[in-house]
Amino acid sequence: MRIDINHILQAVGDTQTVNYEETLPNDFDEDIHFLEPVKVEATLINSGLGIMVSGHVRARAELICGVCLKPFERSWTIDFEERFVPSSAALDEGLLEEQEIKGDDIYYTYHNYEIDLDEMLREVLILSLPIAPKCDINCSVKTNDQEITIDSRLQILARLKDGG
Repeated sequence: MRIDINHILQAVGDTQTVNYEETLPNDFDEDIHFLEPVKVEATLINSGLGIMVSGHVRARAELICGVCLKPFERSWTIDFEERFVPSSAALDEGLLEEQEIKGDDIYYTYHNYEIDLDEMLREVLILSLPIAPKCDINCSVKTNDQEITIDSRLQILARLKDGG
């Protein structure tokens, strides 16, 4: 979603609040399917060193269990706080004053007095997902009691494991 920030760039401390829903594409990630539009509530503040965007996003999706490989539904809320600074193109065109940005700062850029929250939202959602989601805390794969063939070079280790 693109947000016009022209009026909050006028003075340090100016704020703007946005609430919206966004339907994410089905190709967002191969292991996740959003069941409804994500809900975003954000506050934009002109900090003098850029635009601070903070708020939270609510999502409900179908995930694939990393243990049993069955699909399951999960709802979650993610808080975020990110900094947006003018793009170098805006600085080059003289539209905005240059601001000091340290090399290790993490930030997003905006151009033409608009902030696009789509990429930030995508990253926040992906980073909030567990590496291997589980449908239940006690989920486990059933193993059958077949005898396992062990490489003959490793049989001595199997005896140690069995206490012998």
